[in-house]
Amino acid sequence: MLLKAFALTAVIRAGLTSLSFAQLRSMTARLMVAGKFRSRSGPAPERIAWCISVASRYIPGATCLTQALTAQIFLVRRGYDSVLRIGVARDRNGNFMAHAWVEHEGRVVIGEVGCEEFTPLPVVGGRGL
Repeated sequence: MLLKAFALTAVIRAGLTSLSFAQLRSMTARLMVAGKFRSRSGPAPERIAWCISVASRYIPGATCLTQALTAQIFLVRRGYDSVLRIGVARDRNGNFMAHAWVEHEGRVVIGEVGCEEFTPLPVVGGRGL
C-alpha cells in the first residue's frame, strides 16, 4: 500500500501543477468508486493516512491538498465515507492562508495539525468538494 500511496501522491501532485482544480477533481471523481476492498477487510483509515504521510515526505511540493486528495481516493476505494475539507484563515499579518484535510465519521484522518485554526468552507457535492 505504501508504494501505491507514493504513486498516487505523485500523480495528484503532478495534476495540481498541470491541471485546474476543477479538471483534477473531475479526474479524481472517476477514481473514487468503491472498489473490491471494504472497511472491514481493508486497512484502517489511520494506516492509509500514515502511508500517504510517509510517501509525501519524498515528493517535493506534496502539500496538504495533495495529501487530502490522495487520502480521499484511498478511503473511498476501500469503502470508507470521507469528506474533503478546505479551510481558510488569515495569519498574524493578515495574509490569506488555506488548509485541506479529510474527515471520516467526524474525525480528521489526514491534515489534522492546525486545522482548528481554519474556517471550513461549505462542503460541495456528495463526497466533499
